[in-house]
Amino acid sequence: MIGYLCKVETPAPSGPNQSKRVILHIYMEEGIKLRLTIWDGLTDSFKAKFREIDERTIVIIATSILPKSFGGKPCLNASSSTKIYLNGDFEDVKDFRARY
Repeated sequence: MIGYLCKVETPAPSGPNQSKRVILHIYMEEGIKLRLTIWDGLTDSFKAKFREIDERTIVIIATSILPKSFGGKPCLNASSSTKIYLNGDFEDVKDFRARY
């Protein structure tokens, strides 16, 4: 999945046993907006990468994600295999930026 990262939410845990999570709002091609929820250890590595970026426009690539439906709307969940790249030096990122 590739798109522009437009918003990052860090909801407070609702209980002592709730997992850490971060919700990423992503604009994809053709104006599609999806939410990607990342969990536990992946939240820490995402936050560290996010803090290092100085640019206002961030292209995100996420691999090995699970499509779901929440409240009748499509959304995405991270899996234990998910990898997240922010403004990676990939040809796909360059192509995406050139189109949008």
